Amino acid sequence: MLKPFIIVSVLLSFSVYATDISILKSQAQANNVQAQYALALAYQQGDNTTKDLTQALVWFEKAAQQGDTNAMQQVVNAYEKGKGTDKNPQQVRYWLTLLALKGATHAPLQLGDYYASLKTERLPASAFAELWYKIASIHDPQAEEKYTHILQEKFNQQRARQVASINQLEQAVSQSPSSAEPETISPEPQPQANSGYVSNSNLLMALFIVFLMVLLWLTRIKRLKKQGLNQQAKQRQYEQDQQLLLQSKTIKQQKQQLKRLFNQLQQLQKSHKVLQQQAHVPSTPPEPTNQTMSVACALLGYTPDTLPDNKTIKVRYKQLCKIYHPDMKGSDDEMKRLNKAVKYVLAQRR
Repeated sequence: MLKPFIIVSVLLSFSVYATDISILKSQAQANNVQAQYALALAYQQGDNTTKDLTQALVWFEKAAQQGDTNAMQQVVNAYEKGKGTDKNPQQVRYWLTLLALKGATHAPLQLGDYYASLKTERLPASAFAELWYKIASIHDPQAEEKYTHILQEKFNQQRARQVASINQLEQAVSQSPSSAEPETISPEPQPQANSGYVSNSNLLMALFIVFLMVLLWLTRIKRLKKQGLNQQAKQRQYEQDQQLLLQSKTIKQQKQQLKRLFNQLQQLQKSHKVLQQQAHVPSTPPEPTNQTMSVACALLGYTPDTLPDNKTIKVRYKQLCKIYHPDMKGSDDEMKRLNKAVKYVLAQRR
């Protein structure tokens, strides 16, 4: 019963790990330095993927090229101990020096130990020049040009040594005639064979030169492309910073406006409370005056001195209702005034 469950669990965990490493790869390929370093560690330790020191070095170098000091130290260790690559003292010197320039506290001591380990071996001045030109070429086009010139000189020297060795080999071949038939060998065929050999070697040398020039051109294009990407990234970062700054200013202004509205609302609430308190204060009814009595009598068609009895007043009221009632082409206001007048007069007669 448990066996199918265990198989399903293993498959699910494998799919989760595969998803994690694929996400990490996509982020690393998008030039995310943290993802590049994390992917390199995963390859180095075999975490959620197959252990591959060569791939680990590739991603450590990509992160190191973006200035990650931890990745730089990993690259130094790889070239120094030959992890995922051959040992390369020149790369060790380069990355250790770059680490020291980055301000890593352990790098100067490690660099000193490295030079002390050379003991009697002496490095030529050209090696140091090449090292510093390579470091400066990261940000300085003039240094990049000088670094390319040094590489070209090294290639020319190597080519000259190859040509010299080829010439020596040709001379050795031309000076060793066959002992079996010394008289029958004519001097003409040997130069023809040698010329064919030389032409073939020259063709290989020309192809090698073309290959090297293409490689240098591709390297320069890659470097220029990287500089362009860095400039675009800086421009995007600057635009994002400006946008965030503008948004923060807008939010600040909105907060200030909301604060003002809130203060105004509080003042209105206070004013409303005062008005409510004033509205709930009982007002003393005005004392009746002769003027009020005169107006009420006038509405009924009398004067205070000629008021009849209450029965006659009620008959007059019914007659006036036929005139002022809204159903009789009167109005509500007039009817209200008539009702108030009758009530007032009758109340005064009691």
